[in-house]
Amino acid sequence: MSEDIVFDCPVCGKSLVIDEAGSGMRIACPQCQGKIIVPKADNSTGPSISDAPSFVQPSTVHQDPTHQPAATAPPPSATQKPAQAPEVKFDENKYEGWDQTKLDARHKELLHLMKENASQRTETTEYISHANLKLQRETLKLRKLEMRKLEFDSELIVLRKRLNVEQ
Repeated sequence: MSEDIVFDCPVCGKSLVIDEAGSGMRIACPQCQGKIIVPKADNSTGPSISDAPSFVQPSTVHQDPTHQPAATAPPPSATQKPAQAPEVKFDENKYEGWDQTKLDARHKELLHLMKENASQRTETTEYISHANLKLQRETLKLRKLEMRKLEFDSELIVLRKRLNVEQ
């Protein structure tokens, strides 16, 4: 049974968890989108400095055509920030004729709504982060299963030849 690797993003400090099969894989942090390399699984008693996650400068990330990544990246739509919303122009005359008490009450209400909105955005971001991690784990699992199938197919071909069995 494989173990999880737990580490912090060296860019933003977000705690990340990934299956040990993802060790050495280049991923984008689900929180800050920083390019990082998943550290090696640590079976010893303490972490090694060489096993610490590292930040990959975007200019230094080169795709090796012979290298098969351990997992596919999540679709861009899952990791992209939402498109910039159009600028909202507020009618400055809306509060014309409001007394100080009513303005103060609206100000308090807006501050409360802003806090609530920030909390909901954080919750949604964390949900997306967890979904991305799950997607990475399931992708790794699928790759392992595909490799096993290829091994089984190969072995089956050899056995059929030895047994003189038709397909």
